[in-house]
Amino acid sequence: MAKTDTAAIKNSIIKIVFESSLIIFSVLLALFLNEYRGQLKAEEEKNRALQMIEVELSTNLKTLSNWTPYHKQLIGEFDNAITQLEDTPAETDPRSYILGLMPKGLMQDFISRTAWESLQQASSDVSLDIETTFLISKVYKLQQMGVEKTLMQFIEVMNSRESMRAENLKETLYLLKSTLQELHAQEVDLAYNYQNTLAKLDKID
Repeated sequence: MAKTDTAAIKNSIIKIVFESSLIIFSVLLALFLNEYRGQLKAEEEKNRALQMIEVELSTNLKTLSNWTPYHKQLIGEFDNAITQLEDTPAETDPRSYILGLMPKGLMQDFISRTAWESLQQASSDVSLDIETTFLISKVYKLQQMGVEKTLMQFIEVMNSRESMRAENLKETLYLLKSTLQELHAQEVDLAYNYQNTLAKLDKID
């Protein structure tokens, strides 16, 4: 009888241990699957974010390819206008005169950093390695502190009441020409950095 009880207890213990092991295994498996799904989601979000960045940089590069020759042409137009003013004073108000030198305005499209700003706002959900973050951050900083800032300087001159006085037209043309020259050089440099960044992001993909 004692042997039977001992065997029953032993079987019960084995059963309890086995069932407990199954429960522990199930919990660990669920945790593993949840973590794995989380890693997959994070990787998908990362790839999606990088794709958005690449699309935006490619679009910006295309925009710059249109801006660069046009702004170089404008430099020549302003240079000619300065020379002509030496002999013939402008017959229209300065703003109209300057706008007449720019048949397509200053720019026909915009360069964007919306994808990068969105990624920064979602930084807790999307994790990029430090090298990739530095690479992307650098090119957008060049865009913001270079081309975008210089465009705003041009617009500020155009909106300045002092710059639009008739007696200041020649000085204003010199200032705008200088701003365009700086802008053109920045566009060439930024286009190179766009291409370089896109090439490196392509390798990451």
